[in-house]
Amino acid sequence: MKGALYVYSLAHENRLTRLHPITVLILVLAASAVALTTLKLSILGGLALFCLAVIVLGRLPKTTLLVLVAVLPLCFFITIIQALAQQRDIIARLPIGPFALEISGYGIQLGLLVTLRVLVLSLAMTIFLTIVNPARLTRAVHALGVPFKYAYTLTLALRFLPLMIEELATVRSAQKARGYDIGETNIVTRVARIIPLIVPLMLTGLRRSETIALAMDLKAFNASPQRTYFVDVYYGPLDTILRIGAVVFVILAVAGQVMDIL
Repeated sequence: MKGALYVYSLAHENRLTRLHPITVLILVLAASAVALTTLKLSILGGLALFCLAVIVLGRLPKTTLLVLVAVLPLCFFITIIQALAQQRDIIARLPIGPFALEISGYGIQLGLLVTLRVLVLSLAMTIFLTIVNPARLTRAVHALGVPFKYAYTLTLALRFLPLMIEELATVRSAQKARGYDIGETNIVTRVARIIPLIVPLMLTGLRRSETIALAMDLKAFNASPQRTYFVDVYYGPLDTILRIGAVVFVILAVAGQVMDIL
């Protein structure tokens, strides 16, 4: 996944990467807001298909879909928990000694819908991180009136994500070379065995942030209120259409939810 984040936007110049960063952010927020407020199969399925269409038609790298590898196991456990926790529409009973596990058909359906919601959120955020150039995002946020140091801090935090993912892979490989592999344990002990991975990851992140802070001080970061920019952002008719479409989509989705409640 780390190979997809930002690399595509830095190396390619096309309609997707030329979109205004705020436009892409509005689209992602609109899709996330709708996904979080509904469990309708038609809407969630449409959002998922739209995200997949953007990936395929936009010729985004296949590594963009690697987020599914991390999300699907979580979604599986969500479905299992819902199937066992819900008491409606019991479709099977599994006797275990004096007890019996009841499997709910409604719970399975609810778990699959929640799974679809998580997939939509994951794909939307991954697409955003893939096609938005960090430097352009900084300039776009600064143009909204946010002080540059805060705009840059936001982008710097996002750029830390692929670095931490790469560092986690390095730490895990080092621990595995010492005979400490969490992949060969069950799900219960795996949680406790993650701690030896988290501690060096946090220490490495703190050292890296200190190095970045010193480098920024040496370069007199934010010393002058007047700034020049190496990159430019583009705003065209397509951005206007997409922003209006996103707002209309959210309004219609929320209105549909309110009508169903009433």
